[in-house]
Formats: sequence, C-alpha cells, structure tokens
Amino acid sequence: MAEISVYDAVEEMRAISNKGGTFSFSFMTYSSSKGKSEGIRHFDKVQLRRRASAEDDLKNKDILLFFTDTNTDELRRCYYPLIMTFNGQTCKLK
Repeated sequence: MAEISVYDAVEEMRAISNKGGTFSFSFMTYSSSKGKSEGIRHFDKVQLRRRASAEDDLKNKDILLFFTDTNTDELRRCYYPLIMTFNGQTCKLK
C-alpha cells in the first residue's frame, strides 16, 4: 500500500472536494470529552466542508477536519493526526 503524509492527503482532499468530487478515508476515532476511542471508522464517499459558525468555539479546531458523509448527508469531523488512510493510501505524520 502506498504512503502519503497526512498533510498532503488533506490538501488532496481539499482539491477533490473543491471540484465536487468525493474520496474515501479512515481514521481512529477519539472523543476528548470522554477521553476514549470508539475504534476505526471508514467512509467511502466524503467531501470536506467548511466549519459551521456554531463550531467556531470548538477546542482544537485547528486540527479538526470537517466533512460530510455523502452517503448519509451526515456532518462529521475528525482530528488530522488520527487519519489513517486516504483513497487506499496509508497516511503517516511526516
């Protein structure tokens, strides 16, 4: 499996989303309020979205990735450092 840096993956995610396309990715979940993970989540059709104004006060918002699961239209988010794969490539923090 090919490798890509998390930061390069996010840039590619932005480019794909800006063109109206979708991508797949997975990440390790983490709830800072609960202090625990619910495991790995995989999404197969995703587009990035802008942070909603109600989300402007979020702690750690600078390392949060805001996205829409286009299969369900659910608004979601994850932490950049916890991204594990992007379009079949393994993501590394480098």
